[in-house]
Amino acid sequence: GSTPSGERPADAPGSNVVSFPGPARSAAPDVLVVDDSDVVRRTMQRKIREYGHMVDLASSGDDAMAMLLNNSYRLVFLDIMMPGVDGFEVCERIKRSREYKSSAVYMLTSRDGMFDKVRGAMAGCDGYLVKPLESRKLREVLDLYESAAALIRLELAPELPRVQGDASQIRQVIHNMLQNAQ
Repeated sequence: GSTPSGERPADAPGSNVVSFPGPARSAAPDVLVVDDSDVVRRTMQRKIREYGHMVDLASSGDDAMAMLLNNSYRLVFLDIMMPGVDGFEVCERIKRSREYKSSAVYMLTSRDGMFDKVRGAMAGCDGYLVKPLESRKLREVLDLYESAAALIRLELAPELPRVQGDASQIRQVIHNMLQNAQ
């Protein structure tokens, strides 16, 4: 086992470097970022990767819908204002879809107005992040996503057949568990 340049991979026998496996992650991307700004997409990709997630990028609502046909994303970040199909429409389509409705959808907006929040809630979004994005807020969303996924995998295993992946039911079960824990 050597590379084309003749070097050994870092974890090859006889190498001085030992690599340790990180948290179990799927090789397939679990997060989709949709924004017509290349700067926003690349910044979010870098930050999300730092937290250990695989990320796909789309520059339009149409591209996002095409990517959703071939991939299963657990978390989607959607810009509201995009040419063509806007973020609200993409969110509505995700939440109406049997295959994708359990995906968490966070709207990305440069405005923090009540109108956008109401319209997003009507479309079924799970939350909002205001641009420019604060790393702390993004981390909170990813931590919430990870916590919910861990609860589902570890503590809610007996409940899973009952909720069958419906995000609203899963959120309600988690909410009830947290209420009962207080």
